[in-house]
Amino acid sequence: MLGACSLMPLETGERTGGDKSGDYASLMRVAAAMRQANDLNGAVGVYRNISSHAPNKPEPLIELGATLMDLGRYNEASTSYEAALNLQPKNPEALVGQARALLQSDRPQLAIPPLERELKLHPDDIKALTALGIAQDLTDNHPLAQQTYRSGLQLSPGNTALTGDLALSLAIEDRTDEALQLLKPIATLPDATPRLRQNLALVYGLAGDRDAAARTARLDLDETAVQHNLAYFETLRTLPPAARTRAIMAVPAAAPVMTPATSPDLDQR
Repeated sequence: MLGACSLMPLETGERTGGDKSGDYASLMRVAAAMRQANDLNGAVGVYRNISSHAPNKPEPLIELGATLMDLGRYNEASTSYEAALNLQPKNPEALVGQARALLQSDRPQLAIPPLERELKLHPDDIKALTALGIAQDLTDNHPLAQQTYRSGLQLSPGNTALTGDLALSLAIEDRTDEALQLLKPIATLPDATPRLRQNLALVYGLAGDRDAAARTARLDLDETAVQHNLAYFETLRTLPPAARTRAIMAVPAAAPVMTPATSPDLDQR
């Protein structure tokens, strides 16, 4: 029944007296429910339908962008966020969403301007600071990325995701001792996430501590994946920082080491 709504147009003034607000709100709720139920393609259809009948509203375009991101359709998401920004150039969700879409489609340099625009408007936007640090890491500006992560941590001292990103940035530069000092206290807590533990395993691997890397990796991975990761860590150690950054940001699916660019927690920071 929800799927049929993707074809349902907003009612015209003939039935609503010129007021489409009720239909707009109803269809936005339908699309949100479809997305929550993981009917992402259906939600895309509804959001596009809403946008075509409410072309001056940025919200359907922003939600469409987020849903396309969930589907891994990053170029389409970027186009949707760009359309939202044409309507509302200072919208924080559209600015950060556009940057995330550009990051995921391997265009980190283009992600920096919208993030800088957002941070000029809202200097305490943790999501924007996190994404900016990732973009700076991906463009091989690790000192500036680390400064950005530290700025975020000043605003949100207990932010484990930012701490993990900072640790990985340091590790890329062979500063593994500093990275371990940051990661070990949070990655060994009982409520630590698998992402943090596998980042810790990665840093151990980059430091050349194969035994510690294996012990940590085994907390979440089967033995095949552990051995795959250990071999991968050895390869990473031989690479210069620029190549190491690109390699870490494109970890094979069979070796699920989580990195800033692929972190599923970006929306939660």
